[in-house]
Formats: sequence, structure tokens, C-alpha cells
Amino acid sequence: MNMLAVSTSWKSTKAKNADEIIRPVLKLGVNTIELEYRVTEEVFRQMSPALKRNEPAVSSVHNFFPVPPILSEDEAGGDAFLLSSPEKEERELAVKYTLRTLEFAREAGASAVVLHLGITEMDDDYHYLKQEYAKEKPAVEKGRIRELLKQRRSISRKYLDSALFSLDKLWRPAERLSLILGIENRNTLREVPNTEELEGILDRFRGGPFGYWHDTGHAAVQELFYGIEHEALLAYFADRLVGTHLHDATGGSDHKAPGQGKIDFDMVKKYIGPSVLRVIEVHSGVSEQELKEGIKFLQDHNLVFEGEIA
Repeated sequence: MNMLAVSTSWKSTKAKNADEIIRPVLKLGVNTIELEYRVTEEVFRQMSPALKRNEPAVSSVHNFFPVPPILSEDEAGGDAFLLSSPEKEERELAVKYTLRTLEFAREAGASAVVLHLGITEMDDDYHYLKQEYAKEKPAVEKGRIRELLKQRRSISRKYLDSALFSLDKLWRPAERLSLILGIENRNTLREVPNTEELEGILDRFRGGPFGYWHDTGHAAVQELFYGIEHEALLAYFADRLVGTHLHDATGGSDHKAPGQGKIDFDMVKKYIGPSVLRVIEVHSGVSEQELKEGIKFLQDHNLVFEGEIA
């Protein structure tokens, strides 16, 4: 299902029922959605008749979906459980609820599941850097950034090993269900995977149902704060790219409508073809008009293909 989609993140935080999520998306002329982790099973069941008619269709599902029964709605999130945790109990919960997500994704007709892998224990100065940028003091000592990058590399091994251990339990079920597992880049240095970890994971499972899921906003934030070049990241994994979250960013704030920030979407387009799943992932504060303008912006930048918008 390689059509432009809108993530349910746009409406799920405020919606009281399925119609309040689906109707606004269809009104945009978009007929495909990504289901994400804020949606409860009750709301999903309300959606199911429409999804079975492909009104809208489902391109992808974001782990952990729907909200796991052991969590409150406030606790729901892509990092609710950590697949890369060195702690066995935590990993087992993450695997358990990812397997549950895969079953729901298959039921919904999705072709891919987006995964966050975890968080390390390091302090990456993210909040300090964001505050400094907000005060128009974005310049941070390069020595400090080099130190943070070195520290992150030094603790990588145990998280990579843990992630591989978890993913090894997921690839066969994903293959059986004809689902691709998209490993998403993250927006802070302490999160998993970093570039080296992602390369290790994709190399280990080459030929399996794994690929890279590129988030434009996350990449922009890492470039701004840590000097990890957005285009270099996208170019390096372009041949393994399966999907992308398209949203804009300014400073440390992302999930804006495309065109409302500073991301170079002409650069992004160089690596995104019609075979790549494209999901507009914006926060609930984005208005209908802003999102309409964002879709037009993507059309103008050749990231919407013929027949994808009504």
C-alpha cells in the first residue's frame, strides 16, 4: 500500500471515537492512514468496518498498537517498552507487545510496522541544547559534542546486542504475516539506534523483513544539535529505505506540517520514490488548513504521486 498516508497522531489524542480520527483525514482527500500507539483497541474496533472497506486503507502501524491493556492511555507510546533494554524482563514485555502489534497490523491490512528500539542511560544534553537554541544561543562547544558522540559509541554494544536478541524473535512472525519491520531513526542522541547500530541491525538481518524508516523531523533535530548530517544519514541507508515520516521542524520542535519549518524537502525527495511508504506525521496542534497547505507543499516538491490525493 504505497500511497501517501496521514498518521492518526494528528487526531488520536483528542478524538473520542473512530469517526473523529478518520473523517478529518478523508476530508483532506487522503485515503490512507498510519495507525499509531495512542489508539485504543476500542477505537480500533470502531474503525475496523471502514478499514476493511479501505475507507481509509492502512499503510503502516506504529508500535505499540493498540494501547496495551497493561498501560493507561497516558502511558502509551513508542517507547512504552524497550526492545534494546539490557534487562530481560523489559525486553520480554517489548517483544510480547510487538508481536501483538504485528497481529493487529495484519488484521488492519498494513504492510509495515514502525519500531522504536529503546533508550540508553546516558545524558545527551538534549534539553540543555534545546533551551540554548530557544534563547538564540545554538552554538555549543564542538568539544562537548565530540565528547557526547564518543560517550554514546562507548555504551553501544550492550544495547545493540539486546536489540538484536529481541529482533531475532520478531523476524519470523513478521515474515509469516507478510510485514516489513521499519527501524526508525530517533531524535536524541541517547536513543537507539544510532547510525552504527542501525547498520549492524540491517546487516545482521539482510534478506529478512527489515528496513530503514526515515523520520525527517528526527533527522533534522539530530543534525542541528549533534552535527549528524541529515542528507548523509538518508543517503547512506537509501537502498534499505522502506518508509518515512514526513514532517517539518524548527529548532528542537518537530511534527509540524511540511513547509512550516526549515527542512530541505528538495533534498529529501532525491531519496524517496513511489515505492517508499510516506506518512505525514504531525501533532494535534496542526490545523486542517495547515495540513492542507502541507500536502500541497509536498505535491509541489514531488513527494505526492499521481492519483494519491482525491
